[in-house]
Amino acid sequence: MIIIAIIAVLICICSSISGGVAFYFMQKESTEKPKVPPPAGKSPPPPTASPPPPAASGRKYTKSVNMDSGGSDIACFQDGSSADFCKTKCDNDTTCKGYNYISVDPNRGWGWAGKSGCCYKTINGPLVSAPGIDFYALDSPACNLDCNAVQSKAKTHYDTIGEWKNVFTMTPNKVNKVNDTQCDILYTYNPTPGGGRSDVGEDKRRFTFSKDANCNWNVTAMDGYQSGITF
Repeated sequence: MIIIAIIAVLICICSSISGGVAFYFMQKESTEKPKVPPPAGKSPPPPTASPPPPAASGRKYTKSVNMDSGGSDIACFQDGSSADFCKTKCDNDTTCKGYNYISVDPNRGWGWAGKSGCCYKTINGPLVSAPGIDFYALDSPACNLDCNAVQSKAKTHYDTIGEWKNVFTMTPNKVNKVNDTQCDILYTYNPTPGGGRSDVGEDKRRFTFSKDANCNWNVTAMDGYQSGITF
């Protein structure tokens, strides 16, 4: 009987312990925060789109009056658009090498009679005579005026074309670049044999240059005596 009583007591103790453990875990589970599921139908925001490439800047163009380069149009505008309009288009298109401006001419053919506007193109030469059209050719860095490199052109012009041709020859001493198309040259002049003069002296003149489609610079004007005022 004693053994039976002891077994009964042990059973009661085990039941109490297991019930207490179960109650503990139930209480713990009830105090934990439930996991909140993500809102239905929502997705992560899309990645920010990359910004468009910046517009080209610093481009320079050489203007040729009454000249054009035919064909190779990227786009043309016959609505009176200005040269600046096509310049902006060209600046923002890496394939563009030049643009033109076409003034109104009622007698012009090929679809432009009485219309004005502009075209921007993938070429900038060769240029041909085209009355009423101005062409703007994109400059490349290697095509900028180098006053040191064109001294010989100035000498040839002075010696054979300018006002003292066959009278004096010039020997350049120094050069200054004035702007994109002009150079001042300080030089010594010497008499040409048989030219009727015997004096030697020094002068400074301003020379204006223009370039062709192949980036060859040539003298277009020689200013007067002492005109090279940067010296």
